[in-house]
Amino acid sequence: MHSLSSVRAVLLIAQPASMTQENIIRAQRLQQEAATAYQAGDSERFTTLTERALAANPASQATRYNLACEYARTGRQDEATAPLN
Repeated sequence: MHSLSSVRAVLLIAQPASMTQENIIRAQRLQQEAATAYQAGDSERFTTLTERALAANPASQATRYNLACEYARTGRQDEATAPLN
């Protein structure tokens, strides 16, 4: 089993040099809050938190995918592919 610090180290290595550990942790917290909002059926809050998570960590493919899916699910097809580019 990997320690949390080794997982964080791997995350830092995989991120662009401009990313800071604080941004990555912030993005992870926002993603957790977004998941809670999604489970509660709060689409607007989910979208807002996911957009903020992506701004904090633009390299997160999972966040990009989740945001694109949410845009498509809520009828925002014109915006749905933007996070994937």
